[in-house]
Amino acid sequence: MTGFINVYKPRGLTSHQVVHRIRHLTGIRAVGHMGTLDPEADGVLPIAVGRATKLIEFVQSTPKTYEADVVLGVMTHSLDVDGRPVGRSGPPWPSADHIRSVTGWLTGHRWQVPPQVSALKVGGQRAYARVRQQAATWPAPRRVDIHAIHVDRVTDAGWTFRAVVGSGTYIRALVRDWGILLGQAVHIGRLTRQSVGLFDRAHSWTLEDLTRLGSEWRMALAPASEYLAIPRLPVSEPMAVAIRHGVIGAWPDVSSYQGPVALMHGPEVVAVIQGPPWRYRKVLGGPDEEITP
Repeated sequence: MTGFINVYKPRGLTSHQVVHRIRHLTGIRAVGHMGTLDPEADGVLPIAVGRATKLIEFVQSTPKTYEADVVLGVMTHSLDVDGRPVGRSGPPWPSADHIRSVTGWLTGHRWQVPPQVSALKVGGQRAYARVRQQAATWPAPRRVDIHAIHVDRVTDAGWTFRAVVGSGTYIRALVRDWGILLGQAVHIGRLTRQSVGLFDRAHSWTLEDLTRLGSEWRMALAPASEYLAIPRLPVSEPMAVAIRHGVIGAWPDVSSYQGPVALMHGPEVVAVIQGPPWRYRKVLGGPDEEITP
């Protein structure tokens, strides 16, 4: 079996722990997730099962939408509610108009410094591990896309907002920068990922849902072809056999295409080729690897 499960991750679990649970549920070793979600966050975590793990880079994974609560008056070392306080501020608190007015400085294609507590590597070591060792940790700035920010509710305690962003954007860092623009110490109190590309919360499955399905977990499995962000080209059965054996040129005319193309036999992705010059990027032949009971 191969495809994607749109999992709704609960708070308190790492993305890797969710992958482990899906491996146990399905009996398939080849399982991976599309984009880490912080342990203290909940929300959409697309999971690739079987040969679909080879297709993650070709799946539409943006934009991503988040909903978050910002807490005023305290900044923590991790920029979330689980961190230790490292800064404080007080009244007068910013007005709703002031909070909304600075969002123009936060949106667009911009540089962002990732949080010090993150899974990024700094000097060959995970940043969060360096922080635990009290080592100086400064992740390198990187370019991110923040498409839109909408402030929903404002109180003296903080505000709630929704953001539409591209890959690699840290919402914790976005909130940190927002607080700096306002002259306030802030951190995230709640963070929920509402969607990742075509995967949305409304069509997600909780771990409890999947556990109840038991051996019928395949009901939650969607074909990988539904989420591809690249062109698809049908191939015949003889072509599919040749492609699975890695025969170069065993596909229809691709002269009108450029970049990666998925070769499809029915609903199944047989391979991904890329060109010109045309070559194989991924070949998805062979059975899924099973876990021995």
